[in-house]
Amino acid sequence: NIFASMVSKTSSSSLNSYIDCPLQFYLTQVERIKEPEEVLETIEANMFGTLLHSVMEFLYQPWVGKLVQENDIEDILNHPLHIERMITAAFSEKYFKKGKDADVKLEGSYLLTARVIRKYVRQILQVDKAYAPFRYIQSEERCALSFPIYDGKMAVNLKGFIDRVDEKEGTIRILDYKSGSGDLVFKGLTEVFEHNLDKRPKFVLQTFLYSILYRDKTDGKPIIPGIFYIKNVFKKDFTTELIYKPEKSVTEIVTDFSPFEEEFREKLTACLEEIFNPEIPFAQCTNTKPCEYCPYRIICRR
Repeated sequence: NIFASMVSKTSSSSLNSYIDCPLQFYLTQVERIKEPEEVLETIEANMFGTLLHSVMEFLYQPWVGKLVQENDIEDILNHPLHIERMITAAFSEKYFKKGKDADVKLEGSYLLTARVIRKYVRQILQVDKAYAPFRYIQSEERCALSFPIYDGKMAVNLKGFIDRVDEKEGTIRILDYKSGSGDLVFKGLTEVFEHNLDKRPKFVLQTFLYSILYRDKTDGKPIIPGIFYIKNVFKKDFTTELIYKPEKSVTEIVTDFSPFEEEFREKLTACLEEIFNPEIPFAQCTNTKPCEYCPYRIICRR
């Protein structure tokens, strides 16, 4: 049953795909049509983010579940050879698929990419140093939740892979690393789930969904959802916190997910019920913006 497989595993990316274009969602999630080969630049961008995230994961591995002090990060920064080893390990595991400890020598374009990664890694560590002390809880936190819809008559298993979870002063911070740059501002939750909307704040759906997925592990502590835009990390006003701006005169930093949780759950429920409603077709989006980079535009002739 094609819908049974969808019930068993639904992620934020598949939900964002549905909101952007129900037809694309249908082709990927229902018909399981394999994507045509991606454009080279996209593969490079995705791989860069994967490598960078892996390096940070490897560097913080000794501190999982422990308190990270400012001097701990300073110690990492003072050992550049260790950082280089972690970069090579990331290439070996994620790019060459040889395992973290394989003997790999980086040359040519790989070496150039490694140098750029090193630059960003050191700056991320500087940002973390300013944020310390904090408890580093986990990287690549796998979460799943059975989410009821149709008044409990059906449940959808939601899943997510949280890039980083840490805790500071009794508050849990959930972070998603993104290799590019982007916005942190959103007007409200209605636009998050609105079809055919230009510049829809997809990051809100992702981070808020992660907050729901991780809720049971927090022991009632507040959750701060955040996005770590890598290309913004050198800016003086760099931040990971989302900014709620319902109107020009109102600006609120999201330091707690709780005030948004009830409305988010309601709109998430409505979205999932729409997906599984046999009376609602998987129609092609009317906004052609998502079509520009859609791998299925040949099929639907956009």
